[in-house]
Amino acid sequence: MFIDEVVIFVKAGKGGDGCVSFRRERFVPKGGPDGGDGGRGGNVYIQADSQIKTLIEYYRNPHRKAENGGNGSGSKKNGKNGSDLWLKVPVGTIVEEMKDGNIFADLFQPEKKICVACGGLGGKGNYRFKSSIRRSPRFAQRGEPGEERVIKLNLKLIADAALIGFPNAGKSTLLSKMTAAKPKIADYPFTTLEPHLGVVYVDDENQFILSDIPGLIEGASSGAGLGIRFLKHIERTKVIVHIIDGLEISIDNDNIMGNYQILRNELNQFSSSLEKKEEIIVVNKCDLPEVQKKMEKIKKAFLKESKDIYFVSAITRKGLPELIFQIFKTIKLVEKKEVPVPLPSEHKIVHYEYKPPFVIKKEGEEFRIEGEKIEKLVCQYDLENPQALKYFQEKIKALGVEKALVKQGIQEGDIVRIGKKEFYFYS
Repeated sequence: MFIDEVVIFVKAGKGGDGCVSFRRERFVPKGGPDGGDGGRGGNVYIQADSQIKTLIEYYRNPHRKAENGGNGSGSKKNGKNGSDLWLKVPVGTIVEEMKDGNIFADLFQPEKKICVACGGLGGKGNYRFKSSIRRSPRFAQRGEPGEERVIKLNLKLIADAALIGFPNAGKSTLLSKMTAAKPKIADYPFTTLEPHLGVVYVDDENQFILSDIPGLIEGASSGAGLGIRFLKHIERTKVIVHIIDGLEISIDNDNIMGNYQILRNELNQFSSSLEKKEEIIVVNKCDLPEVQKKMEKIKKAFLKESKDIYFVSAITRKGLPELIFQIFKTIKLVEKKEVPVPLPSEHKIVHYEYKPPFVIKKEGEEFRIEGEKIEKLVCQYDLENPQALKYFQEKIKALGVEKALVKQGIQEGDIVRIGKKEFYFYS
């Protein structure tokens, strides 16, 4: 089963909680706090792997979670960091965030990777809060939650050349004769249901990757048949090889190039980039007498439009060596024309967007405070603990929250909400 598009849910590991502990040792009556920090939660990485060919593993199991960090313990022992989660995908996979459609990365090279969810930081142990005015802190920090994301994995096969054509044009047979690939071939009136890749060996030193794209039909660019699902795989190829069934060409009318023009039109409508790609036109099944009678008229019709054409037989292998050499030659010409992408400068200018630490919104008689930093503070401390609550109040006052609320017109006893927590305001 070939799966080239899947939506997955990933969650990074939660940071471990800090520990509340005091040193207990013989002959040391006032050992002081010694609670260790929590470990960091594991990150989630997506990496391209040339050994992986499909996304079926994520179709069957779309929920993935990294390991949580360990909690801290006494004697200033820090918790264990959570293991990172590595998700291996085929080369050519595009990683996209479902929430806003942003593309994280295009993993077009083997071993290329991207971190899609960062693990939460571990909470600080109580010995971190020791100070001259807080000799025995009886609270610690909770670990941060890991990031959660819904991600779309979109695979676009990477091949040097692609065989395209109508159903039963002989693409799968050609692929099987030119490479070691074994696509399903039979005498049935419907198309292959998934693309295949194979390596074509030109000689001892040179080779290229050839793909067989499932048969297109008229209207494929608008969603007819299976074409729109597989047209995207042609976008990465350097050369398009049009396979035309010789038996389907009619010389009784002036529309000898009809099948080719329909196919060309579908490619152009799907993407403007396909219009500019180098192409090779091939008429298959030239071993049959019915096709041999048409060959001269077919050749003249295409030459009239300044288009070279190759006649081959996938069954007898007639014309295949010449076709392989021509595909390889065209690939090399395209590679010479490709403009290398310049590497980013080491001294590039980075523009930072200022974001306020918090925003106050009035909702009826209540005040809601929003902001990543302040919402994180609420989650990190046990506000049922008097010492933790006092420390939290000191932190938000230092951020200027109290002054901002007074400017907004807050009164004694008004409700303030931060995240899921509710407070009453008293100056």
